[in-house]
Amino acid sequence: MNSAKDIDASGILEQSSETSAQQERLREMEQTLSGIAQDIARAVAQIPQCTEALAEREVLSERARNYLARIRRAAEEVEASVVRLRGISRSRPPAPAPGADTAGLPAPTATSRNLRVLLIDDDPTLIESLRSALQDEGHKVSTETSGQGGIDAFRDAHRAGKIFDVVITDLGMPYVDGRQVVAGIRAMSPGTPIILLTGWGQHVLGEQDALPQVDRLLGKPPRIRELRNALAELTGRRATDRLG
Repeated sequence: MNSAKDIDASGILEQSSETSAQQERLREMEQTLSGIAQDIARAVAQIPQCTEALAEREVLSERARNYLARIRRAAEEVEASVVRLRGISRSRPPAPAPGADTAGLPAPTATSRNLRVLLIDDDPTLIESLRSALQDEGHKVSTETSGQGGIDAFRDAHRAGKIFDVVITDLGMPYVDGRQVVAGIRAMSPGTPIILLTGWGQHVLGEQDALPQVDRLLGKPPRIRELRNALAELTGRRATDRLG
């Protein structure tokens, strides 16, 4: 006959096993939600940039501007849902309230000088979207879809005396990530401004994942306005004024 002590020990082991199984299921659910959030974010990434570009660069009727504002508001609501899926509280500009006057979308702001930009990201959709937006601003854009490719492209340009004015790189990339890209570029050209793109935000980086020394941190996908302002500011900043 099993003693009371044996029965208690058996019960504890069963509870421990059940707890471990629940934790594993939770981890799987978190990974699934993260994947869904990333898919949704990629699907809507170009909507804000395209609507802003149309509003700023095309002559539109009042009705068309209203439609654009509604599309942009819908995209912002989807982005807010993505943030909830990720369990992250990311600061976003507030969407217009229902019924508000949305006919007047923001007017263009002063742009930075024309720049030679190196854009590094493993997401081809984001690459194409940002390249189009930057080229519309008058910048010359070179793109790479891997961290190592970005480092190599920067090195080749540096050796040829055609240094990039600014580098925009994703943080999360396979094999060679944004941290390694930043380190490689800093070793070659400490003064080159670097913008780091991340879909998670600085506040979710743990102590073991210290933010590399960059000039600006932007969420993915960045708004045209915030990207424009960052470029205008950073090309006139001192190289020592960096995050990290």
